[in-house]
Amino acid sequence: MNLTDAQINAILNIVNRPKPNPNPSSPVSLMVTKSTSSPSGIISTGAQNVELARFNLKANNDKIEIRKLGVHAMYYGSPLVGTLIIADAETSEQYLNISTNTAGLQTKYTPNAGTLLANQRDLSSYITIEKGQTKTIKIIGSVGAAINSNYIIYIGQAYAKRYSTNSFVTLANSAYAGNRLTVKSSALTVVKNSSFANISYAPGSSGVKIAEFVLQASNADDINVNTIHHICLQLLLPQPNAIPNVNLIYPNYLLPLMFSLLKTEHIH
Repeated sequence: MNLTDAQINAILNIVNRPKPNPNPSSPVSLMVTKSTSSPSGIISTGAQNVELARFNLKANNDKIEIRKLGVHAMYYGSPLVGTLIIADAETSEQYLNISTNTAGLQTKYTPNAGTLLANQRDLSSYITIEKGQTKTIKIIGSVGAAINSNYIIYIGQAYAKRYSTNSFVTLANSAYAGNRLTVKSSALTVVKNSSFANISYAPGSSGVKIAEFVLQASNADDINVNTIHHICLQLLLPQPNAIPNVNLIYPNYLLPLMFSLLKTEHIH
């Protein structure tokens, strides 16, 4: 059978057609989201090594190893002090520990993707994330004594190694923000518990309640009460030893020398 030139060329085109890649290389990406447990609201003046933000990092289509990461602190009022730390939220392994005096780390303006790219930081320990898996990181820092200062932490522009191709790529090309934190003073309020009314006891009564107070911590920080300097009893009777022994009870047991009061918690 004789084939025409056109038929021969058609057959050759089919034979030489590029074969589809059975394992195509999909574009790798890094999804960055603010964690639902990222701190927000108020922190106490002078707080040291407190968590400022928390982010979830998810590797899509490949295993990656993040070697550089853009990080930035936007502040109003007074800047952060000491060092800024990026660490694993679960193990506390540190990936970065950098002085807050480092140029470009803190500014009073909102950063963009370009800001994060210009301020990529070399990580001392690489962040390895398996394909399809998520790793959560936390940002830790310290604040000064200036009240009403505000802080927002941003990350982005991750320079990473792609394991399947042994190549490097910059991922998460944006500025991802944590929550705003505001510095406030800690305070403890003490008031008489209005639910405890005036009461009379029979002579010789023991183990009875003679007063009840409410201690409330402000929402700036937890408060640890370790000293009560004065417990003053105003006796309306002439006997100086009318109440020989006084104990503090919280709520139904004798208090030790130290007890803790958490944010907004009441102690009776």
